[in-house]
Amino acid sequence: DWGIHARSCGTGPGFQGRHNGVRDVWVRRLGELCGPQHVEREEVIPAWRRQRQGRPPEEAVLDVVLRLPGRPALALDIAVVEAACDSMVDGRGALRPGAAARCIEANKHRRYPLNPAAPVLVPIIYEAGGRAGEEAERFLKVLCADVCVDEETRIATIRSIRQSCAAALMRGNAQMLLGPGPPAGGWPWCPRPGV
Repeated sequence: DWGIHARSCGTGPGFQGRHNGVRDVWVRRLGELCGPQHVEREEVIPAWRRQRQGRPPEEAVLDVVLRLPGRPALALDIAVVEAACDSMVDGRGALRPGAAARCIEANKHRRYPLNPAAPVLVPIIYEAGGRAGEEAERFLKVLCADVCVDEETRIATIRSIRQSCAAALMRGNAQMLLGPGPPAGGWPWCPRPGV
């Protein structure tokens, strides 16, 4: 399934590059808006550590944690998903705008349930073509309404963050397309090397 492959292929910088590019945009922009001292990158959340029978425990490393004084901590978990793949919504994700992102948002909430010892989860999901998930959009709008001094600044900040995330996604998509090239001897599914 190409959707699973796009999220987990270890060949080249692609899947991790897209994810890290979006994560870095959020780290930078949250630092600008809220102060860098309130933003933590890749933090282990012990309350969401998962014990697995017969295997080592699975640590919960969340991409971005935002801690503002007098407010609950927020843990942003970022993912990039392919909308047009069999694994998303019975293979019909691309037919329903945002369906693939909603599916991953639900998976994130199952993996990181409400826990008083943990931050509040905010799934920041993007479809590879650039569509942000509903929770990412809601968070962006609430954040900007809270920290921007006026309506003009709020609108400009929302647009700027959307544009920065879209650019990070497109750079990651390009890395996947350009990638490291075929292995020695060519790809096994090509009729002749170099095709």
